[in-house]
Amino acid sequence: MPKAPSKIYYVPERKHVPEEDKVTMEKLFTNYRTSMKSLKRHLRRDWETQQRSRAQPGHVVSPEQEEAEHRQLMEFNRAENARMAAERHNRLAEQEETVRRKVERLRIEAEQKQQRDRENAVQLIRTQEEISKLYIPREQLEEAIEVALANEETDYNFAIDRDGMRYEGRSTRPQPAA
Repeated sequence: MPKAPSKIYYVPERKHVPEEDKVTMEKLFTNYRTSMKSLKRHLRRDWETQQRSRAQPGHVVSPEQEEAEHRQLMEFNRAENARMAAERHNRLAEQEETVRRKVERLRIEAEQKQQRDRENAVQLIRTQEEISKLYIPREQLEEAIEVALANEETDYNFAIDRDGMRYEGRSTRPQPAA
């Protein structure tokens, strides 16, 4: 993609690095480069030595030596596989224990929630039973209607002024509030 039009003529400023920091960074880089060259040279010489010892004209690896080297490598492989299996077994055991603890915690939480729900339901039933005691039975419904119609009309309109006088209805005289 081409440069953005707003950045075409923009020249970023070079960051100023103090001289002593620059010297320190160059020294560290030189030490790093020297160490890496030395390490590479050592590994290369070691590899070349191994290749030369195998490639010498009179040097032929006998079948017994090959078999011994093969056995040694197979034994190393078995030991490494056993070590990895032990690590895997430990890791899986830890994971299994973690999952078991989590399942146990969730089970306990579910039981507690179920217990709370059960208590709430019992409380709701008790409340509804208390309210249902106030219901008018079907046998007494006619009588309750007659009593309600026979009672005089109740006026719920009232007001209280600053002095505590209560004014009930629309046409009554003020009375002191009780």
